[in-house]
Amino acid sequence: MYLDIGEGRIIPLKDIVVIMDMDNATTTKNTRNFLNNAEKNGFVVSSPNVLPCSFVVTGNGKIYFSAIAAGTLHKKTEWRKMNFRRGNARKQTS
Repeated sequence: MYLDIGEGRIIPLKDIVVIMDMDNATTTKNTRNFLNNAEKNGFVVSSPNVLPCSFVVTGNGKIYFSAIAAGTLHKKTEWRKMNFRRGNARKQTS
């Protein structure tokens, strides 16, 4: 299963560590330092055409900025997981 974070970027759900809201997360100095260091070291994947609302941290160390709100991305992941589980449950009972 995958998550479409916009701008043609699709991330496997199994690789996602956390989805964060840009406004709330960047109020702390530690998060700002984390993002600055990640950018300096080439771990940030962003698009110049996007005003980021959220960012997704993956297990391989990449950080993806997204114009889609963190809450919307969370809902997308829950919807996909729920539908996948329902599909499995139907297959097992038939």
